[in-house]
Amino acid sequence: MPYNDYKKKKEIYKSNNSKISLIEKPDTKTLYVWKKALKTNNTAQQILFREAWALFRIRSNFVITMKEKFDHGEFMYLVLEYCPGGSIKEMIKEKRKLNKPIREDLVLKFLAQIAMGLKDIHAMRWVHLNITTKNVLISTSETVKIGDFGSVEPMKEGLIVSGTTGTAKFNSPEIYDAQPCSPASDVWSLGVCVYEMLALHKPFKHSHPFQLSKMIRKDPPPPITSRPVNPELNDLMMRMLAKEPRDRPSLEDILQTPCVKEFALQCMPSSDQQSQ
Repeated sequence: MPYNDYKKKKEIYKSNNSKISLIEKPDTKTLYVWKKALKTNNTAQQILFREAWALFRIRSNFVITMKEKFDHGEFMYLVLEYCPGGSIKEMIKEKRKLNKPIREDLVLKFLAQIAMGLKDIHAMRWVHLNITTKNVLISTSETVKIGDFGSVEPMKEGLIVSGTTGTAKFNSPEIYDAQPCSPASDVWSLGVCVYEMLALHKPFKHSHPFQLSKMIRKDPPPPITSRPVNPELNDLMMRMLAKEPRDRPSLEDILQTPCVKEFALQCMPSSDQQSQ
């Protein structure tokens, strides 16, 4: 029975829909995480099914891998790759506490890897719809992987999702305007991640959901004044945060931007490098 193949070490996250725990496979001493959800919780079960469906199909160096899915008792479980560095969100929190910026070269390296992961996701004809600093996990000190596929949707014309989809402060203007989502919606969320990595806070913040959505739909992102930012990177980030999806750069445009391209080439699998 798969459940008995693992030993739970500690719980690391809990929400209304699921729990995430660090686990170990005793025979190999390999660490994983598992997500578990009550089978009687329809919302939680749908989210986990969606994630399992996506992770079973995608192969990318920049997306977490799923080892297996199984049921045990009242719960459904996904066993996933463990990323020991935590999330970018946790890194930002630590840097803010120390009042130290994240190195710009590291921001560029993370940006390149997330963009390459999104390219692989979009090549599957999906949109992720929940790209956040919490959902980008640090595998090694300078390698990141995209996680949390519970909001993923197949690409289709006229795809409209609820404003409660994903994470409010990372959702694009078109989500709040009930307009169609597209790969450009993920580019917006990536722009928010880049802004937060540079500024150590998000571009749009408000405690009231309506006011937050209004800011995202109407207000320009405030300039980053807490640190110097490479003008080319700043311009790219601001274009990613364009209100109109058609005005945002494509992932290929992002990866071909000179300040990003250098790091994209460093992170690219060797077989892909040879074809460049």
